[in-house]
Amino acid sequence: MIRISLTVIAASAAAFWSNQLPDSYWYSYIPLLLMLALVKGRFQLLLIFATVFLWASFQLALQRQQGLTDAFDGEVVELSGRIVDIVEQRKNSIRFLLEVDEIQGYTQTLPDKIRLSWYRSSLLPQPGERWHLQAKLRQPFGFQNPGGFDYERWLFVNGIGATGYVKKSVLNRKLDDAPWWQIDTYRQAVLAALKRDCSTCQYLGLFQALSIGYRGSIEAEHYNLLKDSATAHLLAISGLHIGLVAALFLLLGRWLWSAWFFRFALNRIEFSAALSMTAAIVYAALAGFSIPTVRALVMLGVVIGSIFLRRDINLLNSIAVAVLLILLIDPLAVGSTSFWLSVSALLIIAFGQLLLAGQSSRVKQMLIIQLLFSVLFMPLSLLLFGQLSPVGFLANVVAIPVISLVILPAVLVVTLCAVFNLPGAERLFAIVDSLMGWLMAYLQSVLQLSTGAYENSQTPVLLLICAGIGLFSLLLPVNNNIRKPALILLVLALIWRPEKIPQGDYRLTVLDVGMGTSVVVETRHHSLIYDFGPGNDSGFSAGDWVVKPYLRHRGIASVDLMVISHVDQDHSGGFISFIDQLDYTRLVSGTPTALVERFNLEKPVRNCHDMRGWQWDGVVFEFLNAGFNEGDAATNNRSCVLSITAAQTTLLSGDIEAEQESRLLASLPHKIKADILLAPHHGSLTSSTEEFVRQVAPGIVIFTLGRGNRWGFPRPEVVRRYQQIGSQIYRSDQHGAVTLTTRGGTSEVDSYRQNNRRLW
Repeated sequence: MIRISLTVIAASAAAFWSNQLPDSYWYSYIPLLLMLALVKGRFQLLLIFATVFLWASFQLALQRQQGLTDAFDGEVVELSGRIVDIVEQRKNSIRFLLEVDEIQGYTQTLPDKIRLSWYRSSLLPQPGERWHLQAKLRQPFGFQNPGGFDYERWLFVNGIGATGYVKKSVLNRKLDDAPWWQIDTYRQAVLAALKRDCSTCQYLGLFQALSIGYRGSIEAEHYNLLKDSATAHLLAISGLHIGLVAALFLLLGRWLWSAWFFRFALNRIEFSAALSMTAAIVYAALAGFSIPTVRALVMLGVVIGSIFLRRDINLLNSIAVAVLLILLIDPLAVGSTSFWLSVSALLIIAFGQLLLAGQSSRVKQMLIIQLLFSVLFMPLSLLLFGQLSPVGFLANVVAIPVISLVILPAVLVVTLCAVFNLPGAERLFAIVDSLMGWLMAYLQSVLQLSTGAYENSQTPVLLLICAGIGLFSLLLPVNNNIRKPALILLVLALIWRPEKIPQGDYRLTVLDVGMGTSVVVETRHHSLIYDFGPGNDSGFSAGDWVVKPYLRHRGIASVDLMVISHVDQDHSGGFISFIDQLDYTRLVSGTPTALVERFNLEKPVRNCHDMRGWQWDGVVFEFLNAGFNEGDAATNNRSCVLSITAAQTTLLSGDIEAEQESRLLASLPHKIKADILLAPHHGSLTSSTEEFVRQVAPGIVIFTLGRGNRWGFPRPEVVRRYQQIGSQIYRSDQHGAVTLTTRGGTSEVDSYRQNNRRLW
């Protein structure tokens, strides 16, 4: 069974991570291959692989068909459907999932679910209600950057075929109330009870996550603390929480059977198992039967089924059967991070059972298994999250039992009191809030013992797999013959280092931040950020979503210089995520006074127009100052224009317009020519004049913009000007992050979206 399960995982992963589906006629061979695979023989595993690969590809093809068609991308339509899951409330908007039953004029396969935002709405849809709405729809789309969150993959795995926002219209109205059996209606009621009786709780967002799986209200500082201490996995209602609830009710069932239920047909073990499974299902329902909880139920169901079938329970075989069932039912699960975390956790527990055979001390067992988690999860943590925490063991050895055995049961009991409006719920919540506060204080103190999480997601997957195999083999209770090769595998992964940028060269990455700009420049020993993309303090920030993950990916702990070309929101907004770690000596801007006012900075900011050029590792940097009209109130022409010169020259031009372009051409004609150009003002008609384009004469020009932006950037006339001089065109909306690496007298260009093509 274990070999079959591994084959199923490999086949599902091969189908999911491919960039092309097989021709549809191959799917007709699935029944034949399945029959052949059921017959034991030399080629059984190969036949199983082929069968599962085609089955997974077929499911992927069905999921792709549910994506919004090109004809409706960016269109305003009328649609109707039922609200599913909890409605997420933000400062000025709400966001919800709509299970679609009609889109007017839509003749293709309907998207299963659509994720909609509704700004400044006086109406508040509730889960389970049917609504008629006017909305602008978009095909699933997300930023594509090295080290960044793949939003497109997340939408695909979760069956969301379109996104969009609700338009203000008299057509928006509720059609039907929620039916009584709608689970999400009760979840929303639980959420309201929590907000009422825990309104003064400092950790309300964490309690919502633990009780009903809603993570939309977690404070950023709390989440970052849990993430940095490698305890964020305790927030999600997953296998650990489902297993804990099942174990508690298993013990309760044994006591209840002895007290009363022994009169019934079920014996004690069967009764306890049935009660345990029922409690797990109820808890999973509280979490909205999210994908991770359903997987956990499948795994628990395998164990409970073994009890009723009078079969001996082997944890490793149970895991294999559960994985087999999950991937056959939902092949897209292989693309979910939670799937790999759950399976890996169960395998580590099974491995711990093998190592601890005959060990009677429960405390010692718990400590050793937690140590195994901390060690064996290192390669997986680097692979999935691009970081690992050196203090993960110290954090988890306390956090897991405290949350699992104390805080989670207490939260569930107090939540039940709040739902039934029992007296004393507020006081009990205050006690639990204090307990959580003590735990968070402990995690904070543990983090202070280290310099922080090790962050680098560049390590090749093959080396991380080798490290995992090496660690696993070293811990096996076998003879020393296997330890030497295992140690070699581990050392190979530990000594690997990414290639350093040669002296005199630089690496420049234009990040995909939507309608805005952010660029990271690296030399051998230095780095700078030029602009931070859009963002604000009450919602999205490109600083958190794009810039910081990229810096972690590149292993950049701190940058030497932060440049904000000008104060406009699409260039400076993401800086909000960096204010807490701001070093004023490393910040410059073309609009320093306006920047101080916008972000309420405590000290003045240096003006880039007053800075002299400098050199890092043989690369010359210079801000080109051509002056500007002091009476011009527009900030665009005050943008910092940065020239980066090695064997090739890059020009970062901010949002300068025709007037400033003319000044540069007139005063600095010998410095304006560049091999690589970040197109001024995203390719608007107010910039990239014919004279400027001709004099700069870039071989490569990069436009930073959002897909389908309302201004129509880059304007076709501007693109043609660059094409006429032979420039190679790159666009962040089509190519994702664009990375240029100079090597001597040449440069290599990589498009992240093109190099990482996937089915979604």
